[in-house]
Amino acid sequence: GRHTDYAGKYAGLKTDESNPVILADMKENGSLLASEEIPVDEVAAKSNFKSAAAMRGAFRKYLQTTPVNYRKQLIKHGGK
Repeated sequence: GRHTDYAGKYAGLKTDESNPVILADMKENGSLLASEEIPVDEVAAKSNFKSAAAMRGAFRKYLQTTPVNYRKQLIKHGGK
């Protein structure tokens, strides 16, 4: 299937087309999430996700974690 309008910039893309783009965005999110000062909702907005819920769903699907837990791990490991 294709992503719906809810998927923001991924709308209209087939899943296999969007996966590399989503993973690249999530790596970018990682650098934003490494800062505790930026709220997760703001990270979602700055990372081209249509909503924080959409970003949480992508993190669950592709990384089997939540943005908050991902942030904790980044901080624990010095942002890497």
